[in-house]
Amino acid sequence: MEDTIFSRSFQEPFRFQTSQQKRLYTNLRRLGPGPSSFYREARGLMASPHQLTSITHIVAHLLREIESAIRRVLLPHNFTLPEACITCGNRSEMHAAQIEQIVKSLGLDNHIQKRWKEIATRNNTYNGLASLAHREDLSLPRKMDDSFENLVCSFEDVFDTVLTTFEQQSIPIFTLLDSLLKKERPSKKKGDLSVLKNRIPHNDVTHRYFFERLQSPGWLEPLHQADFFRPPPTQEWNEELNRPLYSAWPPAPYLLRMASLEPVQQTVLTILHEVAESDNPFVRSALLEIAQALPVTLATTLVPSVQKWIQDPSLGSVALKSINDFAIHLIQGHEHEAALALVEACSTVLGRSTSYTEYWDYEKLLTTTIPLLVKSTAFQTLSMLCQLMDTALYEHYLRFRDVQDEQEEYLRRKAQEASTRSWRRTIDTNGNFPIGSHDPLNLLVATIRQTAEQAIQEHLLTIEAMAPLFEGYPGRIFRRFMLNLLSCFPQEQPEIVRRYLMDRTMFDDSDVRHEYGQLLYARFAELSDDEQEQLYQWIEAGPDLQTYQEQHKRIYNVQPDESLVQQYANAWRRDWFGYIGDRLPKAWKARYDVLVAEVGPIEPDDIDFTWVGSASKLSIEDLRYMSIDQLITFLKNWQPTNDFMSPSREGLGRLLTALVSEEPGRIAEHANRFQECDPIYISAVIQGFTQAVQNHHSLDWEPILDLSSWVTEQRYGLSQDDTLMICDPAWAWTSQTVANLILSATAAHPPILPASLRTKIWDVLKRLVEDPDLTQEKEVGEDEPIMEYATRAINSIRGTALHAVIQYAWWLHQLAEQEKSSDTTLDFHMMPEVRDVLERHLDPSVDTSLAVRSVYGQHLTSLITLDAQWVENHLTRLFPTEADKKTLRSITWNTYIIFS
Repeated sequence: MEDTIFSRSFQEPFRFQTSQQKRLYTNLRRLGPGPSSFYREARGLMASPHQLTSITHIVAHLLREIESAIRRVLLPHNFTLPEACITCGNRSEMHAAQIEQIVKSLGLDNHIQKRWKEIATRNNTYNGLASLAHREDLSLPRKMDDSFENLVCSFEDVFDTVLTTFEQQSIPIFTLLDSLLKKERPSKKKGDLSVLKNRIPHNDVTHRYFFERLQSPGWLEPLHQADFFRPPPTQEWNEELNRPLYSAWPPAPYLLRMASLEPVQQTVLTILHEVAESDNPFVRSALLEIAQALPVTLATTLVPSVQKWIQDPSLGSVALKSINDFAIHLIQGHEHEAALALVEACSTVLGRSTSYTEYWDYEKLLTTTIPLLVKSTAFQTLSMLCQLMDTALYEHYLRFRDVQDEQEEYLRRKAQEASTRSWRRTIDTNGNFPIGSHDPLNLLVATIRQTAEQAIQEHLLTIEAMAPLFEGYPGRIFRRFMLNLLSCFPQEQPEIVRRYLMDRTMFDDSDVRHEYGQLLYARFAELSDDEQEQLYQWIEAGPDLQTYQEQHKRIYNVQPDESLVQQYANAWRRDWFGYIGDRLPKAWKARYDVLVAEVGPIEPDDIDFTWVGSASKLSIEDLRYMSIDQLITFLKNWQPTNDFMSPSREGLGRLLTALVSEEPGRIAEHANRFQECDPIYISAVIQGFTQAVQNHHSLDWEPILDLSSWVTEQRYGLSQDDTLMICDPAWAWTSQTVANLILSATAAHPPILPASLRTKIWDVLKRLVEDPDLTQEKEVGEDEPIMEYATRAINSIRGTALHAVIQYAWWLHQLAEQEKSSDTTLDFHMMPEVRDVLERHLDPSVDTSLAVRSVYGQHLTSLITLDAQWVENHLTRLFPTEADKKTLRSITWNTYIIFS
């Protein structure tokens, strides 16, 4: 490999050639690692025997960065910005003005000032480093010559003088600062404030040194009166980046310490109010942090200022996170109205954003603050969300319309009447909508639904109290909220249920059909016989065929024939009868069967095709309405077309997982019947059970374990020498889901698996933990990060199963502790099956997988708790000392360190 400056720099550090270079480098290091590194690399590039053709341009750039850093550190805090250009807003003489102010503060002569300007500034008089760093044509790079070398030497002369002078001044300055820092308060007699104001250079270095070390509250009020806290740093124009930059606010650490001291908290608050108008993001961030250290009754007075910041289009994610934390601080301090106002202001701005970053900020805000607000101000919080929803609906409707003032009221009414199903098919899911422009609306829908449900579950509000709120808004989405809530809470407000179900307008409104159907399915039995009969008659009367014919002609440019119209009408009737399902009386059940025979099994005309990933044939509610017989039959018989973007088994499997996670009890009872289905659907069912475990649902485990055991029998068999072998590789992913299920079930605390199932559980685990799939042996390289091995383990059958084996041991350990019926310690002697597996996979001649080794490291603490003697006996196998096994030792140890 050619010896270049880049390769050589890793072998031998550049050695400075003169005492001046060494001194300059040392002084630059005191400013920070960046300037000193730039200088070392600049000199290294110039000294390299293999110089780049563009070396002068690179070095000039590095020197400009150094010069800029020096200015930022040494610039006095009382520097006054020159007037901005009326046309472009730039301050063309900013650079020169900063140099003049620094030279003056250090007491340097005009010769240094002149040479500094010649080197660094770019205007009608000087054009130093800037002209060397850039080219205005396509000619060859500028060569290294004497004039460039002289410029670099001049640069070193100037800044050696500047920084040496600064250092010489700094030694007595820092000594003086140290003497002031020892005092509890400034002495008027000795003029301490005058010393601080007039004898100490006002730059970033001295101010940071002083305020980072100042501990005494006795200085706060005198410093405040002497204006040491204001004005905070304003923006500085950076010529290189052609944009403003901001500096940190040095007093912030001191004010943060003082905010926790009661006697001076009011003064701290006064200072925060005085700087609250600053547009400096560092000042704003510091203000919010300090405010959270103040008593909440004081901090709440800053809310109006923070609300103004929220309108600033330059507000970034970091600031929004700080505002979110501030709102939570207010909530925890019971200043709920102030927190609500803050959340509303943020939501109003973020809800109008089309930025994905700000969308995630919006989601974070709503998901962290709203659940806390609901606990104390449920009705006000829900009212605020509804108002946001109402406004968002209107703004969404107007997004692509040219609105005249006189049309506003008319368009507002049209916005409320507009369909909501085009962007939100169902209320009862969090993510059943495409990523895109509707995200803020959908986020609001999910938040309102969750907020309403939380309020009811925690007995903060009743549906009866919510009804006037939702019904007070004309938008159809609010009807859907009410219908969804009524279907989710059995036994709640039967009179409101009857009012909604017997509302013919509601029945005919296709926009609310999903939620109306949910309510009909959940609460139909609460209707009187006459009301039920009325619904049957509405269904039998059929849909609005004229509207259907008009829509068909508009879409297909042809009038539908009579048979198609009749087929549509009967399919519509079939779907409505299907909502009622098994509760249909005999006569109407016969009518439903005739319709099914005529137009086929239930297949709603509003099939949900999600064009993101693989699509599903049906929606989850369609599956929910099916009996187990119907569901199994459908899964066995339905065949995808395999057309591009057409419904797929994977898409249907995702809905099946959601169904099982919501109704695990109903499905678990018939788990074995899914053996008749495609492995994709069996995987989906098992994933659903895993999610149910994570959501703390109780399950009938015996049929679930029977299905799991059957799955492993499809994948594995015994060879002639009784070793496990793979029978059918197609069952790999399904076996992985089984391993994940067993891991989740055994890891649950408190235990959810009964002790009687110990044998069944182990029969499944003992196959999975010996999975011989060779693809899992293809390890990452030995120099890969340790987390790569842990990731590989949890994403392989054998690795997940070994995790589950250790959790299985913990499960037995917890059961023994619950019983407390014996003084016998439950170690691995009482769990020989666990001991044998752990010892087998510790043997490198049996299992060479580094991913498997990482599992031992992750669980080493647990293994010690379970059986410390076993760990002690196997230390040399866990951490082998042989040279050829150093990788095994390293993986176990490093994984233990990371996860301990």
